[in-house]
Amino acid sequence: MPVRELADTLDGWAEVFAAAVQSREDSPDGTPGSIAEIEDRLLLCATADLALAATSLGRADIATSILEHPAVAASPARIFDALAVIHGVSRPVSERDRLSSIFGPWLKVGNAAADRRQEALERYVSGWRKHAEKPRALHPVDETFTGAWSFEAVVLAQVFGLDDGPVRDVPEYPVALADYARKARLPRLSTDVQLPGPWKKPPKAIQQKATAAAVAVSGEPTRSDLAALLTPVGDEVSEASTIEELLDVAVEAGTVVVVDWTGAEPAETGALLQIACKRLGIPVPSQTPGTVPTSFEMALVRFDSWLEPVGVRLVDVDVGADQVLVAPVLAANHETFAGRVIDGYRVRSMEQLAADQA
Repeated sequence: MPVRELADTLDGWAEVFAAAVQSREDSPDGTPGSIAEIEDRLLLCATADLALAATSLGRADIATSILEHPAVAASPARIFDALAVIHGVSRPVSERDRLSSIFGPWLKVGNAAADRRQEALERYVSGWRKHAEKPRALHPVDETFTGAWSFEAVVLAQVFGLDDGPVRDVPEYPVALADYARKARLPRLSTDVQLPGPWKKPPKAIQQKATAAAVAVSGEPTRSDLAALLTPVGDEVSEASTIEELLDVAVEAGTVVVVDWTGAEPAETGALLQIACKRLGIPVPSQTPGTVPTSFEMALVRFDSWLEPVGVRLVDVDVGADQVLVAPVLAANHETFAGRVIDGYRVRSMEQLAADQA
């Protein structure tokens, strides 16, 4: 179906949506005007898809009417929260999400920092088949095409002004829709805007006897700042004269974990990161991840996402060896140090590390 004809069918889809939620306009006890959240997960997903399709086709009127519908307003889902930001609709950020398995990867792109968003979009589109096939119950046409389109990727590319050139050859990327959306002038967000990220159930954190504060940095971080970052809570900050010496001290103190390039064993690496968090006086989840990817870089991305809900992230200092030296740090310190170069050594986030290995 040509994109123009597809756009012309949106009004009919919107009417179907309105009819589908009509029965929810009364509460179970018969009280009129009490709108319940959409309980049918398939209908909830279809509603999000309709709002995304309307957005990609330049029909902000339909997308806005869906987001403002009382049944949608009552339904917690971060994808609706993100679309509300795009369309300027007032909506609180959801504290739970029944669509996280479907839209979680999309939300990660929208929530990425401006300097990482382009790369995140390319990873998202190239991996769309892998992460969408199971939650969307897709039935692939053949080995190269799922038979479905990542129309929601078009929304990200257009509202953030990203370059879709590197992904236009991906079979699931709807090039014709992308070209139509460009002409339709979708809402454009400022580059410093970050959409709500995926919802994560807060893990139970291990109670700490001492709690570290974020390292205060004035200007660009220095070796002394890095030493303060890697020193156990309550100890004297190391006066190491080189980065190599500083890292040796931190490894011995257990605040830096050495991961071999051949892979990260979940239980062992997780336990070492828990110990590092305890010694640094920062929060840590009480349980380690059950499984992690086999490649060391994606395993570290998984450990980073495991720590993130308790306010902790991972960084590594790129020493160019056959081992990776990672340290858990408070999220505030992650923002300060990741991507910076100290005495010729780059401090990397796990996303940056994975990108370097790609």
